[in-house]
Amino acid sequence: MKSKQLTLLMAVLFFICVGVVPIFWMFLQSFISKGHFSFENYVLILGTRRSWLLLFNSLALSLLTASLSLVLGVALGIVLTKTDLPLKNVFTLFFASALIIPPYFFSLGWIYLLGKNAGLLSGFWGSLWIMVSTLTPLVLLMTKVYLHSVNPKLEEAARLQAGWSLVLRKISLPLIKRGIILAAILVFILTLGELGVPMLFRFNVFSVESFSRFSAFYDFNAATASAIPLSLIALFMMMIERSFFRKESYDSPRLISERQILMIPLKQYRLPWVLGVVLLLSFFVVLPLGSLMLKSLHLKTFMDTFSRAQDSLWRSILLAGLTSTVLTALGFFLGYLVQRKIFRFAFWVDSLTIFLFALPGTAIGIGLISLWNRPFTNFIYSSVLILLFGTIAQYAALASRLMVPTFSRIPVTMEEAAEMTGASWFRRVFKILIPLASKGMFATWLILFIFCLKDVGVGMMIHPPGYDTLPIRIFTLMSNSSEATISAMCMMLWGITWIPFLALTFFFGRRFS
Repeated sequence: MKSKQLTLLMAVLFFICVGVVPIFWMFLQSFISKGHFSFENYVLILGTRRSWLLLFNSLALSLLTASLSLVLGVALGIVLTKTDLPLKNVFTLFFASALIIPPYFFSLGWIYLLGKNAGLLSGFWGSLWIMVSTLTPLVLLMTKVYLHSVNPKLEEAARLQAGWSLVLRKISLPLIKRGIILAAILVFILTLGELGVPMLFRFNVFSVESFSRFSAFYDFNAATASAIPLSLIALFMMMIERSFFRKESYDSPRLISERQILMIPLKQYRLPWVLGVVLLLSFFVVLPLGSLMLKSLHLKTFMDTFSRAQDSLWRSILLAGLTSTVLTALGFFLGYLVQRKIFRFAFWVDSLTIFLFALPGTAIGIGLISLWNRPFTNFIYSSVLILLFGTIAQYAALASRLMVPTFSRIPVTMEEAAEMTGASWFRRVFKILIPLASKGMFATWLILFIFCLKDVGVGMMIHPPGYDTLPIRIFTLMSNSSEATISAMCMMLWGITWIPFLALTFFFGRRFS
């Protein structure tokens, strides 16, 4: 076997061992009760009215969040991409900042802001508001990207006979419908797996049920059975994504520059649109984060909080850096495998990464615990390795998908020419692929660092004693600590996350425009 095929196979096997095997083992364990094969766990979980209510709550929250985020995000994407609205890039930057911190930070911000009236946000409506406000920017960004792929000549031709509203409905939006569908799927998946927001607002969904069954009652069988419905929903969403994007999975949209986009003149409606965007930005980002910032302004409180939480902060940074580095390396090889279609099963490798990304963090955590919680594997279960494995399983799809567009822009002929001169596989990797893919790898590393830094779902389930990251510490202390202390810790994480976020914006935002 050639060294190239062997290297790629080792990358696939590593991913399967870290991510796929624990989920498969969890599925098998769900049929074991009192040491024998049985459907008892499923009868206990799915045979009750409460379980069906949890399923309804999970689906209702995810579907409504996806629907509302789609409407608001597409509208904002059009306004901030195709109109002559002033300060478009500034508005986009601040909307996007909602994606770099855990959603439950916004829940805390609104609770502290409303004070005694915070009960108005409890339950379904509070969870819906927070999820819509934190995930609408994702739809906004994806709409902007796909609008940059629309050929302006098609819109120019349509403008000869129709107004802008008709052009958008009949030309622009149909051309980016796949991007819109993908955005809706991503919002649905992220809402389905969210743990912090429903738990904070006491809204019962399956992700909270799995976590509670395991952490509060240590009923591992019930927790496993509770995770299976979420796994089936994730599998269904993966099948939808595959059916829509099977032919387009390996091609990135060809983007045009900002100057080539055909702009919609707002004329006398410019001021109302500016006020509308500012109002939405205020409710989505400024008010909740401003509330946390005001609570943490006292210098003594901030310094005391930093002295107590700095170990978790440095642990978060180091773990995020390590995990994003491993993920970037894994994504390099998986992305190459998927884009170049080296093996016939490349499509299924891509599908498995998407499936694990669609899985809620609680399900991945239960799978890892069921596999590694054994005497002879305790060195993994009780160390930072378990956190590393969980994050790799969750975000391998992100790493691979971010590297695919990079490889699509590297001509295969360059590799073939080097191979014909006798260059080995590893020489081609280090002398051709890595230098040409370095910018894409750096962008991938920055994005993965942000996601790893703010992760809560997987870490809450599997972090060993003494390995709590800052998001996990905030989540566990927020019920028993002062508002000023929790706000200060939130601002620490927010401030640290802005560093890679601004680096990503300044290094690649201008290039994208």
